[in-house]
Amino acid sequence: MQRTTSGKRLQERHSWEWLQLRIRRLKALMPSPNSTEYRQWQWQFLGDRIPFCIWLALLTSLTFAVLHLYSLVLHPQSDQNDALMTVMGGSSFDELYERFTIVSDWVSIFLIFLCLILQRTRWGRRHPGAIFLALSWSITLSVQILGTLMGLPLPGSWDFIFLAQVIVVPVNWRLHLFSQLPSVFYHFVMNPILGPSAFPALADLWGFEAVLAVTWTCLICNVAVYFYDRVQQRDFESRRELKLFLHAVTHDLRTPVIGTSIVLKNLLRKAENDNSQAVMGIPKLEQLLAGNDRQLQLINSILEAHSSEIQPLDLDLKPLNLSLFSDAVLLDLEALLDQNKASVTNHIVPNLPLVLADLNQLWRVFSNLIVNAVTHNCSGIKLTLDAELKGYKTVYCTIQDSGMGIPIQQQRCLFELYYRGPHSRYSTGLGMGLYLCRKIIMAHGGQIGVISQPHAGSTFWFTLPLTTKC
Repeated sequence: MQRTTSGKRLQERHSWEWLQLRIRRLKALMPSPNSTEYRQWQWQFLGDRIPFCIWLALLTSLTFAVLHLYSLVLHPQSDQNDALMTVMGGSSFDELYERFTIVSDWVSIFLIFLCLILQRTRWGRRHPGAIFLALSWSITLSVQILGTLMGLPLPGSWDFIFLAQVIVVPVNWRLHLFSQLPSVFYHFVMNPILGPSAFPALADLWGFEAVLAVTWTCLICNVAVYFYDRVQQRDFESRRELKLFLHAVTHDLRTPVIGTSIVLKNLLRKAENDNSQAVMGIPKLEQLLAGNDRQLQLINSILEAHSSEIQPLDLDLKPLNLSLFSDAVLLDLEALLDQNKASVTNHIVPNLPLVLADLNQLWRVFSNLIVNAVTHNCSGIKLTLDAELKGYKTVYCTIQDSGMGIPIQQQRCLFELYYRGPHSRYSTGLGMGLYLCRKIIMAHGGQIGVISQPHAGSTFWFTLPLTTKC
């Protein structure tokens, strides 16, 4: 009975650990909604659209300015003006409204023209969000401030402006919300404080219906931008995953091909110096054959991993001895290490508990980190591999180099795809390799990071789960 109870508990514990592992893998596969690459794309998109927005706003404002000149100055006895005079109570409003409309039109045109000049400067090109806000407030907020000064606090064409912004620049809902809040706040808070107009008919501009209309207008605009932005994000992540697929093939095959090329060149050199003959031992042939088999396995795993839009990372988890595994990785990279005169010290002990990992995927992690340390540092680098227990379920692995180190401000984005910091020694390929390393380790249920200081070397660390013994 006790054995049955303990067996059930053990089975439940295994099921719970399996479920936790699957959840961690699922989280690792989910794209980050606020990735640096997508934010950069948003600002680039905004910067490309801003000149069009300014010219469109300028032409629209000029059109309405000419129309108002015609209807209020050249042809003042129109039916619309007569209706306004009847509602507002006489010619005093007609004169004030005429003066306010003409002045506000040309003030807006002047401010939009200033936005056009500012956008052409270096600062304007670097801060498209600020230009967007300045353009929006030039049309809405400036008219309201002018109306308060002239005693005619009209809100302006909010619905038209906000909807136009959504259609022309449908990204970054927070920026749209920030462009709307000052105008809404000024009308419903500042104008009543400063004193509304003496015309009784304008009292409805602060009523419940006006508040409800503005609230729904802003809500619809921001929700529309949010959902469109999410669609753009999914498309962006799909394109990014496609780039990852194309680069992963070349990146993963590059190192074994380089190793094979070095061996063949050495054989050719020996053949040229020894009567066109060269002899290769069986261990070296077996090593080359194992490298080729691993290339085929990597190609198959990448094709399988990218066979669907969800792109699940299918792991073949098996107990693995890290000491033997790391020795095999170093043996496979022996030609590259010798070429760069790199010295390696492996402190991973043979009696370390077995880890639960996918051999081929973990091979990519070790290979990427070692190759990056060797190829992106000066010749003669020293490498140290180590692993130790961390608690009862995790092994803490480190790959330390004596290289140039990584600036602290670049370490935050180091594991993002295609990241390259200014004056950084890490190229595009390295940024992609570290992104792959993070994805693989997170799929195993572990974590990965870096500890580094400039001119003091770097230590890349990651954790792996231990096998659960029944």
